[in-house]
Amino acid sequence: EALRLTVDEADLEPTVELEMRAPSISVEASRDRSNRAVLELDIRGFRLNEAVLALERQLDAALLDNLHGFSIIHGTGEGVLQQGVRETLARHPGVADFHYARPEEGGYGKTVVSLG
Repeated sequence: EALRLTVDEADLEPTVELEMRAPSISVEASRDRSNRAVLELDIRGFRLNEAVLALERQLDAALLDNLHGFSIIHGTGEGVLQQGVRETLARHPGVADFHYARPEEGGYGKTVVSLG
């Protein structure tokens, strides 16, 4: 139950002295460290939309972490992930180059990305 009180305005006094000043704005830029870039992103078994989202997050994290590059394991399968990866990399402004890995490192099932 609420308590209601009636008081004359003349009887009121401020309890704290107020200082008039412009409000300060504080900006803190931080990143969740659990979203750090990895040197090898394994997206085998992902659906295409999940793979593209993971790759976009990896690209952003890699650029923020100043990585020069990383690799993506997408497998060969029917080529859906492979195609989606290549399309995503081709349109990303932070990607300098990308190519399939050497055969002994994964060949057509792995893409090597250079950032710059």
